[in-house]
Amino acid sequence: QFGLNIQTDLGHNFVLELGYVGTRGTHQIQNHSLNQALLASPSNPIRGQTTNTVANIGLRVPIQGFTAPGLNDVDSSASSWYHGLDASLTKRLSKRLQFLAAYTFAHAYSTTGRSTAAGGTSGVNGNQNNPRANYGRSEFDREHRFVFSYVYQLPGTHNSNAFVKGLLNGWSLAGVTTIQSGAPLTLTGTNSRNVFGITGDRAQLAPGCTYADLATSGSVQSRRTGYFNRVCISGLTATGGTASWPVIGNDGLATNFGNSGVGIVFGPGQNNSDIAIIKRTPLHLLGEASNVEFRAEFFNAFNHPQFSNPSTSVSSSAFGTITTTAVNPRIIQFALKLNF
Repeated sequence: QFGLNIQTDLGHNFVLELGYVGTRGTHQIQNHSLNQALLASPSNPIRGQTTNTVANIGLRVPIQGFTAPGLNDVDSSASSWYHGLDASLTKRLSKRLQFLAAYTFAHAYSTTGRSTAAGGTSGVNGNQNNPRANYGRSEFDREHRFVFSYVYQLPGTHNSNAFVKGLLNGWSLAGVTTIQSGAPLTLTGTNSRNVFGITGDRAQLAPGCTYADLATSGSVQSRRTGYFNRVCISGLTATGGTASWPVIGNDGLATNFGNSGVGIVFGPGQNNSDIAIIKRTPLHLLGEASNVEFRAEFFNAFNHPQFSNPSTSVSSSAFGTITTTAVNPRIIQFALKLNF
């Protein structure tokens, strides 16, 4: 881990902080297959096989008796990188207001994108033997993240009437607003005729399409059933089709790995505000500092729809469809607490 941080007092109870944070991870856990089939040729036969077909995958695997994806290994061969710019502005409590505004601009990369599971099928899609091919944005990466938290003590009254004073004094407003960009997504599918025997693969881009063409335009709500540009996936059409991969086998059937990378398109971002209205009423019967605290808390206060990631399987009929939300609709709760 490494970083550099500077702080400066701006006066009037304001502090500005800027920093760089970096981490480099080596020998990290990943879960992948050890038995990916090899390519045979007349100059490099494998158990008498000189061609590459779907039918002879079982003869081209390094260890016979196991399928290509069936010999799972958990080892420490993965690597990761993180670089982040952190900026924050803090206002200490003065004139009844305090707040913290924090912004992070960051990139997180790894050679697996995810894959820290210790069992089950391989966590790596596509080529199991080429870390470079599996290098890309980590699935937890958020390129931009802004968080604003605050507490404001509302001004009271000096009215001599005890009832009016108790009613109007002791109010405060607090909240947290979070705005962040979407997480990186990897488009995957079932490449059932993969010449290497690894059927869990990344998508094959259609000719002429780039990563920038994969996401459709418009608001997330308008794209709930069409988040991705289907025609940019080989074999798919705007309304149907079946995902395909390039044929390289001698039998005219066996296919190569997909040419798309890891973390190549971003899911929906989030914009959420939680707000609390607080009223503290002194209760001197239990001591000078005692009070009754009433709280009205609003989670997702503005009822802003925030959607989960769309389906990223190009082999699914639901590809590009968003079916759930990442944050609940507005929830309101009340609380009463005695402090003494």
